[in-house]
Amino acid sequence: MASSMQQCIIHGAGCILIFEYSYFYMQATTNWKNIIALAVKEYQQSGTQSTVVDALYHTIQKHSKDHVKLLQAVFDIIVENCMSNKFNLAK
Repeated sequence: MASSMQQCIIHGAGCILIFEYSYFYMQATTNWKNIIALAVKEYQQSGTQSTVVDALYHTIQKHSKDHVKLLQAVFDIIVENCMSNKFNLAK
């Protein structure tokens, strides 16, 4: 069973990725109905959730004693797993 710190980190990272995807989804479409639900579905069905959870468990075990390294590693996992790259957005 995951500790409360692990649960918080995993849930928080998932929320960040879902909201990031939702934001860019809103830029690519005019249909905003159920956008969060669609983002959650994409997060789960794309394999991103299992990839992120596995990476976070490993990172938490590796850096649990060094919160500075843990924080940086969590940020790196979030950035590496952004789902917004699925949209062709003009830069």
